[in-house]
Amino acid sequence: GQGRRARVAFPARGRLVFAMDATMSRQATWDLALKLQGDMFQAVKKAGALAVQLVYFRGFGETRASRWVRDPESLARLMATVACQGGFTQIRKVLLHVLREAKKAKINAVVYVGDCMEEEIDQLSHLAGQIGLLGVPVFLFQEGHDQKAERTFKEIARLTRGAYSHFDAGSARQLSQLLSAVAVYASGGRKALQKHRAETQSEAAQRLLEQLG
Repeated sequence: GQGRRARVAFPARGRLVFAMDATMSRQATWDLALKLQGDMFQAVKKAGALAVQLVYFRGFGETRASRWVRDPESLARLMATVACQGGFTQIRKVLLHVLREAKKAKINAVVYVGDCMEEEIDQLSHLAGQIGLLGVPVFLFQEGHDQKAERTFKEIARLTRGAYSHFDAGSARQLSQLLSAVAVYASGGRKALQKHRAETQSEAAQRLLEQLG
């Protein structure tokens, strides 16, 4: 019908994978992210269209990916239906998923939010290297101070030419700014991020620009 054609006429300018650890330790941050993704879309509205896919893992070997969505309400509804469950991290599966998706169509950025890492760093680094070759930057946000996670997340950021940042449960505003900056970058590239920084005086945007080199 008409609506369908109209959608095709205005393709999203950028595609962003929003990946989260949904194991038990993450419930508070999951609820926080639910609020923050609304801010993320608001920032993007000014910068251009963005399609987002939610990817999460939890429980016993469960990793899921949503369809691509373009409005915060759809993403909020999807996130609201997810309950965190105990289990080990499955970052390898997230990276494999990103590789598959990026080979189908360009992905402009990947956001990963998590607190720990219970896998082989070499295995994850190998996958990150492949993602880097496809030109997909991964932006990793770590809650807490798990050293193994920090080392791994920084390495994935380096190999994909993305960025790493630490945040804590009390710094919702800081995470909101960081996510907004990445979303702006995904929808309009470096130029849009520079404009966003100038308009909002966002420290997060400044930090990302510095890390992106």
